[in-house]
Amino acid sequence: MPRVPAAVAAFVLATALHIDAHLGRPEHEHLGLGWSYHWVATAAVFALVGWFIARRWPEHRWRLGVAAFVGGVLIAQGIEPAAEVLIYEGRLGYNGEPERWAVFWTTMLAATPAFFAALWLCVRRPSLARAS
Repeated sequence: MPRVPAAVAAFVLATALHIDAHLGRPEHEHLGLGWSYHWVATAAVFALVGWFIARRWPEHRWRLGVAAFVGGVLIAQGIEPAAEVLIYEGRLGYNGEPERWAVFWTTMLAATPAFFAALWLCVRRPSLARAS
């Protein structure tokens, strides 16, 4: 399995989840936009990354896809919130506001099927013209 593409894809997915948190966060919170359809953009990014992995590395698409997916979620929901608390509050910890989790799970309900459907359906199939 190509490791560098897995890491790059994980960071792309983590970035999409981070931006989604700001899109869906209530307006009264820091950098919150309160967009109720925040999950649409993130699901599209996840599907695009899944499509790219399936087309570029068809033989490794499942291992690469799962590694990117798990890495992106761990970075976005584990490392980034802990770093945010360390940077802004000067302490080690984790803020688990209910709004953040609601935004995250709403997004994951849309982005997970989009990502794995793209991995499954977007692999390049041998064409009939090439077979003859």
